Amino acid sequence: MKRFLSCIEIFVVCLVVLVWLYSIDEKLNPEIQKWLVEENNHPPDEKNAYLYLMGFECPEKESPLNAGMSRVDRILNGLEDQLDEKSVFPESGITVPCDLDDFDCLQRLFDNPDSILSLIRDNSLYLKRYKELYQFPAFSTLTDPTYLEQMPSAYQLLRAQDVFFLEAVYLVSAGKVSSAVQNVIDDLGSNRRQLAAVDTLIDKMVRVVVLQRSIKFSVFLMRQEHISRYEKDKLLSVLNPLTQLERSFDEVLKRELLFFVGLNESEDWWLLFSDFEDSLYGAPESFIYSVKKWLSKPNSAANERFPEWERLIEKGEMSPEQFNKVLKKTESISGWPFWQKVYNPFLSAHAFPDADTYYTYFARVHDIDCLLSLARAIVQSSSMEDLNSHGEINPYDGSEIKVENGEASYEGPFSEVKDGRSIKVIWGNDV
Repeated sequence: MKRFLSCIEIFVVCLVVLVWLYSIDEKLNPEIQKWLVEENNHPPDEKNAYLYLMGFECPEKESPLNAGMSRVDRILNGLEDQLDEKSVFPESGITVPCDLDDFDCLQRLFDNPDSILSLIRDNSLYLKRYKELYQFPAFSTLTDPTYLEQMPSAYQLLRAQDVFFLEAVYLVSAGKVSSAVQNVIDDLGSNRRQLAAVDTLIDKMVRVVVLQRSIKFSVFLMRQEHISRYEKDKLLSVLNPLTQLERSFDEVLKRELLFFVGLNESEDWWLLFSDFEDSLYGAPESFIYSVKKWLSKPNSAANERFPEWERLIEKGEMSPEQFNKVLKKTESISGWPFWQKVYNPFLSAHAFPDADTYYTYFARVHDIDCLLSLARAIVQSSSMEDLNSHGEINPYDGSEIKVENGEASYEGPFSEVKDGRSIKVIWGNDV
């Protein structure tokens, strides 16, 4: 009997030691530690567009920058975010006469500019704040990367861009061509800087949409008969191909990986297991949940994925042509090795999206190069037949511009987002 009890004691001790060892996480890769340090190196507040956008909806008499600083401070201190209650802009944004992404709509407004003057005046605050964004050269998110991280409002930013488009249409129709063209040039330059500066995946995609709209609108404006050759040449100076910095997902991907490093300290950590949220075991206060959190090893998961992430960062900086070639032979991020599935079963089962997900995002940025190329060709052309006479080729594969159903376009990966590679062809007032 004593021998049996001794065996039980040894078994219990071994089990406790095994569980204790099983719960120990690895030391974080030194390179990832450097990323953590870099993540905390933020630009001065007065240069950070993130703070301005976080306060973008504050009351008219308040400073968006100061409001954004106060909002972020509340978030970092675990206090309730109250901006929605104080927003000066309606949730529905502005009521525009028609879809401003449609050239037919823009042309109708251009032909009847008086119909939009009151709309511009009534939404002058949108316009003022949209233009004030130009003075911010940097973008650095100050909150920690989590599932429920508060982001600047993309919807209100796009509504402000609508007012900007309306003003440009009105200025050109009123004969103030130089002012309108310079505004459009400043807008394109600002949006390109922000595309390069943003450090979250959501903000990167928002900037893609904003820049796509800016490029297409500039094409519409440049094809109006009021625009001189001189003004068109000025615009061409900001329609150059994207730089490597503008294409880069370096900061975005680093932040994506660092999200997992900070999981155990995150208040919304349980959302990683959200497929259980409707069951008893999915509740954050449950015993099973606590065990999962205790046995999950974020550092180990991040270390395991670090080499793959470095390769992803390299792919995110490639030219469209290089990316297209790599895409055809690239395999998805490899599965978790067996030892990780045993040692870190919960994170290995839930963490990290497939590489194909990121390739789709990379392509959305490369599609902007397609739009820029199409824009250069259309602005310089006098007819549809003239489009392929300016040396513009598909950034992905070197093919010519395709014209079909009144649109100039390029082929590219992920056909479901073709709108990012096409522009309606217009000549003078022919829309």
